[in-house]
Amino acid sequence: RPPRSTLFPYTTLFRSDTCRLRLAIYDEDMAGGFVQYKDQKERIPLYLNHSQTVEPGSGGDPDTRRLFYNEMRQGVADGEYVVTLRYPDVIEVYYLRGKEEREFMLKKTTE
Repeated sequence: RPPRSTLFPYTTLFRSDTCRLRLAIYDEDMAGGFVQYKDQKERIPLYLNHSQTVEPGSGGDPDTRRLFYNEMRQGVADGEYVVTLRYPDVIEVYYLRGKEEREFMLKKTTE
């Protein structure tokens, strides 16, 4: 678990080839958050499904972790956001669309 800090809620704008969205992880346990697609009012809840250590930290550095969030629509997991981070830096985010199992890489943006 990361130390308490001013990082949370973590919120950043992302884009893929097909959409723009805001991703927010809202607590220090990183157990949940939401996504909000551009030009939509609805916030889609995210719930932490599981996490894994990708690379252990050394010399007091934090581990590199991958967090798997279920995107919930009408009570059903519709897709999965995968966030790779080395606290407090987010290294990579991608989305797996459930119905097609299609992967979308997301890049940080300021727009």
